[in-house]
Amino acid sequence: MERPTTVALLYPGDRAMRDRADSRESRFAALFDAFKAAGIAAGPAVYHDDFADEVATQLHRVDGVLVWHNPAESGRRRDQLDAMLREVAQRGVLVSAHPDAILRLGTKDVLLDVRDLPFGSDVVRVDSLDRLATELPGRLRTGARVLKQHRGHSGIGVWRVEAIADSTQLRVRHAQRGSEEEVLDMPALLQRMAPYFETANGGHMIDQAWQPRLIEGMVRAYLVGDRVGGFGHQAVNALYPGARRRTRATCRAPPVLPG
Repeated sequence: MERPTTVALLYPGDRAMRDRADSRESRFAALFDAFKAAGIAAGPAVYHDDFADEVATQLHRVDGVLVWHNPAESGRRRDQLDAMLREVAQRGVLVSAHPDAILRLGTKDVLLDVRDLPFGSDVVRVDSLDRLATELPGRLRTGARVLKQHRGHSGIGVWRVEAIADSTQLRVRHAQRGSEEEVLDMPALLQRMAPYFETANGGHMIDQAWQPRLIEGMVRAYLVGDRVGGFGHQAVNALYPGARRRTRATCRAPPVLPG
């Protein structure tokens, strides 16, 4: 008899989580149920760098792997995981999303790639800390800017910077949850930004003009293959200054379009 298609769902965890991995207790329980209903054998693949070889062996035995892993998790980057996923893909296992696809579409560089399209904006790639020090003051004279590290999540490495009138000081807010607005001078800001220019962290930043309409949230289009599968409205306003800042983030799941 033809064997069923096998899929692993990879997500981060520690040794204890892997040892007791149970699809019924996973946050992906509904997805496991959906695969089962479709006749696909799906199982958890709890991942950590400390037992990456063990996970790789598991993935070599499946037809596909769906990956849910942030660019940084518990202080660790995805470098080792991405190398392992590339090796698994070379063996013929379907990896989604492939690390190379993420590097093409899932980094802040995409803002630069689309800046000349109708929905694009004023975006500059900054390749060194010295260049940031030289060019940022001039751009701040036209309004607030948002500095973004090459690759991140949950607001980590995303900073709103605004010049204070008649002062050399800057208003600075990190988008990471729990951050508060600070007043810094340029040398202090550059010290904060320096780690993002290290080679391991991408070696550059994206400098984007601040969008005052952020308080209205944004609309996301969800693509499935070559078609739009739905839309969602997301109100994430961690960088919005002053009393108008919203403290909660909401997101509606995208509706499924007919046909």
